Amino acid sequence: MAETTLNATLGLGALCALGLVGLLLLAVIGLNRWARRAAVPPHPLVVEPAPAVPVQPGASAAAPVTADPAATDRAAGPPQPWQVGYRSVPGLSRDDNADHFGLAQPAPGRGALYLVADGQDSVSGSQLAVETALFAYYADAQTDLPASLIRAVAAANGAVYDRSRPDPAGPDRSTTLVAAVLLDQSLWLAYVGCSRAYLVRRDHITILTTDQAANSRRLGLHATADIATGQQSLTSGDILVLCTAGLYEALDDRVIQHTVRAVRRPQEAADRLVAAAQAAGGTADITVLVVMAENE
Repeated sequence: MAETTLNATLGLGALCALGLVGLLLLAVIGLNRWARRAAVPPHPLVVEPAPAVPVQPGASAAAPVTADPAATDRAAGPPQPWQVGYRSVPGLSRDDNADHFGLAQPAPGRGALYLVADGQDSVSGSQLAVETALFAYYADAQTDLPASLIRAVAAANGAVYDRSRPDPAGPDRSTTLVAAVLLDQSLWLAYVGCSRAYLVRRDHITILTTDQAANSRRLGLHATADIATGQQSLTSGDILVLCTAGLYEALDDRVIQHTVRAVRRPQEAADRLVAAAQAAGGTADITVLVVMAENE
């Protein structure tokens, strides 16, 4: 009887946890869709992992089963070590935006996670990749953060690949993905494809990622993905920029560097970057995340 009661309790706890996850997914999907249409973006979406909840053995590792993230308005939360600005707009020649992005409030021992994805033909692939990686990273109980990040990107690849298999003649759901974890003075990257991460340090700009062939290096094309990684130590005043090809194909790297250094608020920097790319004739979807230290 005691064993039956315990199993029932665990099962109920798991169902409650998955229900909360489902509600959060709907909130994230709605906010990202709204932000892509808005002329001025809202406050950055912040996902704050809460204490772990009981999990039934055998639950999917790609689901956020060990965390209960809750979407909040950044302005309503406590001060954070990083300030974030973002902008995502459809290309001038199209109505739909196939890019997607995600970000999570810093969590003890896990850091803050920022993601940008550039979908091939449909936002369904990039959205699925971002949401899967976001929740898989915070569901990973291992303390090796770079390894957790790689597993999260691998989970994103598996999710997109599995979604595409039943409908091979359907839309191309493959996508790039660049994911960055910031914890204290360390930055870890995991990425597939040609979306970029830049580090702006005083008067210098460095590309932290290596562009990969767009046609062959994307999430969802194969059952496994060749995930590239990187690591960088950070110093006071550093600025991180994550973006899709729509930004850097329209703007020279020095323009990106000068633009983010000319302002003190990351949201203003993101807005200016997108405006400059569109003014330069950029026609592709554009997504950019700008992350600055709070004292910048």
